[in-house]
Amino acid sequence: TKAGYTCGWAKTSSATSAQTITISESQSTTMNVYAVCNSNIYTITLNNQSATSAGTGTLYESYGVRYSLTSGGSATTTITKPTKTNYTFGGYYTGTNGSGTQIINASGSIVSSNTYFSAATTVYAYWKPIVTVSCTNCTASPASLSVAYNGSATSTITASSGYSLTDATVSGTGCSLAGTTLTVSSVTSPRTCSVTAKASYTCPEGITPENNSSLGGWVCIKNASVSTSTTGETCDSYSQTGGPHITETGCSCGYSHKNIGSPGTSSSYTSCDYYPNSGTESQCNYICPNSGDAQIRWAEICYDYTCNSWSGGYTTYNYYCPSGWTKTGSGSSTKCYKAATQG
Repeated sequence: TKAGYTCGWAKTSSATSAQTITISESQSTTMNVYAVCNSNIYTITLNNQSATSAGTGTLYESYGVRYSLTSGGSATTTITKPTKTNYTFGGYYTGTNGSGTQIINASGSIVSSNTYFSAATTVYAYWKPIVTVSCTNCTASPASLSVAYNGSATSTITASSGYSLTDATVSGTGCSLAGTTLTVSSVTSPRTCSVTAKASYTCPEGITPENNSSLGGWVCIKNASVSTSTTGETCDSYSQTGGPHITETGCSCGYSHKNIGSPGTSSSYTSCDYYPNSGTESQCNYICPNSGDAQIRWAEICYDYTCNSWSGGYTTYNYYCPSGWTKTGSGSSTKCYKAATQG
C-alpha cells in the first residue's frame, strides 16, 4: 500500500496500470511481477462563501501529481476567482475567514507549496471587507480599505483649505479619528467611515473664535471699552485763580449789589459783582426820577475761581465698540463682536 495511491501488480516494469496475473498449478518457471501504483483522484470543493460571482467550483487532485479542472484532466495552476460585492478576494483556505492553510492565493493561483489532500475535502473563500472613507471638506488617502477579517486599518485625512480636523465629526462602526489618522477596527463586514471637517476660523487680537448661533455663527467676541462721566457733583471748595477784572459799564440811579456767577457743577467759574465807581453825578447826563437817589457810575468787578474738591453726584458708564464691531448686551456685560475670518 502507498498513501494517496491505489496499487496493483503488472507483468512488466513499464506497465502504467495493474494487470491480471494468472498462475497455474503447473507453473514450473519463475515469474516476475511488478507493483504499479496510481495516484488517487480526490475532489476539492471550492466553497465561495456566498460570492456574487461563483468562479471555479471544483478542483480535482491527482495525489502528489497535479490539480485539474476536470477529473483526470490536464494540470492547472490557476482558477477563475469568485467575486463578492464590497469584499476583496483573499484566496481559498482550509478554514473559514482566512484560517488554516492557504490553498489558492488572492490572485487565483494554486499555492505550489501546499500539502496534497489524502481525501476529498472542502476549502473556503476568504473575503476581506471593504471600508469606504467618505470625506466632507477633506480628502482621505486611501479612500478605500481592504481589511483583514476582524482586523483594523488606517487612512490619512487632510482637511481642505479653510477647514480643520479639530472637532471634526466621525461616524461609522469602529471608526475613530486621532489627529490626521482615521482608524477602523474590528472589521467583520463592509462599512463606511464618514468624516466631516469643520470650517477653520481666526480672530484678531489673539481672540479665540466662538460658534454662537444667536450672533450668526462663528464670531470674535471681546469686552466693550468703557468711558465714564460724573454729573450732579457739588464743589466743596474753590481757590481764586484770577482777577479782579474791572470793567466800567455806565451810569445808574442807585445800584444793586448782585453776584452773577456761582460754583454750580463747573470745575471753574467767574464771579462778578456790581459796585459804584468813583465819580460824581455831574458825570452822568440825566437826573434820577426819585428824590434822594444819587446818580452815580458803576463798574463790574470779576474774580476767577477753580474747584479744589467735589462731593455727591453720580457716575455714568458709556460702553462702546471700535469701528467694525457690533455691540451686544448691556451694562457690565456689554460685549463687542464681529464675524470671524474663515481660513
